[in-house]
Amino acid sequence: MINKNVMNNSLAKLRYHLDIYRSKNSYSNIIPEKKIIFLHNPKCAGNSIYNALGINTKTSHLYPSYLCTKKVWESFYSFVVVRNPFDRLISMFSYHTGDKYKGVYLKKYPELKNYSLKEYFEIMKENEYVIKPQINYISHKNSKKLVNSIIHFEDLNEGINKLFKRLKIDFSILPHLNKSKHKNYKKYFKDDDFIKILNNYYNEDIDFFNYSPLEKNG
Repeated sequence: MINKNVMNNSLAKLRYHLDIYRSKNSYSNIIPEKKIIFLHNPKCAGNSIYNALGINTKTSHLYPSYLCTKKVWESFYSFVVVRNPFDRLISMFSYHTGDKYKGVYLKKYPELKNYSLKEYFEIMKENEYVIKPQINYISHKNSKKLVNSIIHFEDLNEGINKLFKRLKIDFSILPHLNKSKHKNYKKYFKDDDFIKILNNYYNEDIDFFNYSPLEKNG
């Protein structure tokens, strides 16, 4: 007679490995052999980190709930890089409206490169991931566990260095790939009403990640 406990344990192990298999064969944000999940928050040195991790295949900006199962989320070590939300917004705006950008959003919005910052914000906030609040990257909807490690973009090399040492990953200096060129983000905000809208929209990011609200420049 088959022992029910043994059978249940075997089924549980099978489901677990199937979860890993599905994750491994979907996006490279998940590295099964190292039991690591890298959450790729847009415009937060994601390409540089992929390079450091030796990842050169399909990756994703998906939130934890869509990237992996609860079981993988709770058994793997997860980390994310976050950034001042207003600096991140300007970086994304500069990237999408720059001369070199030829991606999917230009096809979706042919006038993209002519948008003002306000127009860009109002349109892109309706798209998932692009400029959405970063708080979406810290939790899985089916789990109480929060992301294991949060690294601030402003202290990127120090944070990555400490994390990679802990995870036993070889690391020296993180190159800044796919960098957007723009002025200090504070110089872009002079409209009081727009500043209020942005502070409200990114309120959770400001509070949870300990950033300062936006203030009028000039």
